[in-house]
Amino acid sequence: NHVGTKWQKCLLHYFRNIYTTQQDNKSKEFQKFSHELALILKDAIKLEGKYKNNGITVPPPPRQIKKLEQRISRLVAGTYQDADCLRFVKRLKREAHHLFTFLEEKDIEYHNNASERALRPFSKMRKVLYGSRSKRGLENTEITATVYATCEMRRINPYHFLVDYLNGRLNYIPRPEDDNNNKKEKELEPQIVASVLPKQR
Repeated sequence: NHVGTKWQKCLLHYFRNIYTTQQDNKSKEFQKFSHELALILKDAIKLEGKYKNNGITVPPPPRQIKKLEQRISRLVAGTYQDADCLRFVKRLKREAHHLFTFLEEKDIEYHNNASERALRPFSKMRKVLYGSRSKRGLENTEITATVYATCEMRRINPYHFLVDYLNGRLNYIPRPEDDNNNKKEKELEPQIVASVLPKQR
């Protein structure tokens, strides 16, 4: 979560948590609370759809995003006795600033389906190989999975990138619009890349 940049919490996970808790907790307080939270999140998704045109999403006016944030603030500011309400309030206080990033940034989705799909091949590999069996092996797998998934999303050949990186010709993962002839001149992404790639020796 702490990569020094904006991120989006998965709203589908919120809906799933709300639904499963509703099945166990029938108290009027939690039912009212959860209904209002789900309604706010649904309205956020509808707002994105309203400003989507031919697959291209234009950020909604800031005032509309502000209204959603204010609704979350009012919900959190309420007085509750129910344990599940208090649990969700604590979570919202921690994650409220990351619920509507997808409305502000055009390339961000409100769910993490893409991330889960990107990790699926490594999940299958783990089942076949019975895990890494060491902390160092786990760290190497995490680095490989992150680099591979990022290259796939940016339509970069992972093998070619790693060859360039290990040979010192490239120290960041280029975006699709980058000019391959000027890779070294492009701005780096230091906080994210440094947290993933090992230092060259």
